[in-house]
Amino acid sequence: MQIRSHKRVDVMLLKLLAWLSTRFGQDVDTGRLIDLRLTHQDLSELLGATRVTVTRTLNQLEQQGLIERLPLQRIILREKKFGITRFRGRSHFKNLTFIVHKI
Repeated sequence: MQIRSHKRVDVMLLKLLAWLSTRFGQDVDTGRLIDLRLTHQDLSELLGATRVTVTRTLNQLEQQGLIERLPLQRIILREKKFGITRFRGRSHFKNLTFIVHKI
């Protein structure tokens, strides 16, 4: 799977996290918990970026309050800060398009 709709790693990473939260996430008090053990290397390979860039970008997203990182490589995508609304149990991301290309 590759996400290539944008050239910026931060945008691609947010889109990937949004898709993962919709597909595999669980509702928690602060947003959607992505309870998958994805390492920074795993994320970098999915995005076609370096591990260092993904680590730096995750740090920036956490500082901006868009995500919260938990032990065991789990991530909470904070819905209120990210602009996610609920409709019949599914997430709808405002101003966010997502394209997945399967290889």
